[in-house]
Amino acid sequence: MTVPLADWSAAFGDGDEPSLAETTLGRLRPEQLQYLFDLWGGPPQPPSAVTVAAVSPATLPYSWLVETIGPRGLKLTDAGYLPTAVVRRAYDELGWTAQHAVSNYRESQRVRITALRAAAGRLKLVEVDGPRLRVTAEARAAAGDPLAMWELLVARVPGGWTSKIERDVTVLLLAGAAVGAGHRRDLVRDAAVWAVEAIGWRSSRSGAVPSARQVSGWGRHIKDVLHSMDALTWRGWHDPEDIKPHGALFARAVLALPASQCGAI
Repeated sequence: MTVPLADWSAAFGDGDEPSLAETTLGRLRPEQLQYLFDLWGGPPQPPSAVTVAAVSPATLPYSWLVETIGPRGLKLTDAGYLPTAVVRRAYDELGWTAQHAVSNYRESQRVRITALRAAAGRLKLVEVDGPRLRVTAEARAAAGDPLAMWELLVARVPGGWTSKIERDVTVLLLAGAAVGAGHRRDLVRDAAVWAVEAIGWRSSRSGAVPSARQVSGWGRHIKDVLHSMDALTWRGWHDPEDIKPHGALFARAVLALPASQCGAI
């Protein structure tokens, strides 16, 4: 498949400054970028206007968490976890029970609620204040408006990065997801492993190329974000996951952010 590279770049930039997608993918040579697109089965698609119906599946879990915590905050257990009653409510009210065989509702043993809380923390929607979990002012203001929550989630993804390689891995994973719904995440991950090497990342000590395990680790934050918004089709621990439509929309929106708004690392 041959993709017009100039057309792809123009779709994500406004002509005045590079987009987040361009800051990472633009460091690949044209033949490397073409090979990456071939691995994905096409280039990332540009962002488009969204509707409440389109974004609601993505924002619902985050809004649910914000509203459940409430204005007074939520008291955590002595070990710092969500109460089991809250975890049970999450699985019942967000429809997770139908997707998982649940034998207990301890946060430490439930992947979905752990990912939601971790993602909400990195996105600065919630914060721990002593024995309580509290909601930030921005998250509280957006909780009742799916479009406002969507914009907040998109804008906050760059703020969770701790290194430049985590930024690059996140962009690569999102770019693969932005190709379209139904794309298998394992193929997206494998392509990111190749692209990290192609961009030039090496260990500063040994000069070794980052391993697939390391790349997966750097992508953990964005995986938590996507899992929490139910953007990946769950098939079981050892089966590949597909990107859902709202996951592709989210990826495209993040990739289109102006690089200047993503802060320094």
